[in-house]
Amino acid sequence: MTAPPRQRDHSNWARTAIRRMIGALRHANEELLHAHEAMARPAGASRPGPRAAATGIGGSAPAGGASVPPGQPAAEGGKPAA
Repeated sequence: MTAPPRQRDHSNWARTAIRRMIGALRHANEELLHAHEAMARPAGASRPGPRAAATGIGGSAPAGGASVPPGQPAAEGGKPAA
């Protein structure tokens, strides 16, 4: 005796459609993020790369060996910042 034919799961098309929709939305989000970064960057500026200070390669240290946080200018003339 043979087994009755199995009923196919017809919800696979819905899962595939949702996966494709999510992939398209992720792609669109990436494009919008890149466009925003390009508009925020000044004209002629290159894309930001990995920081030399973060990797410890290259770059020059401020006078006196003191560490200066990013975004703050180093003190002039070797004077400590107030």
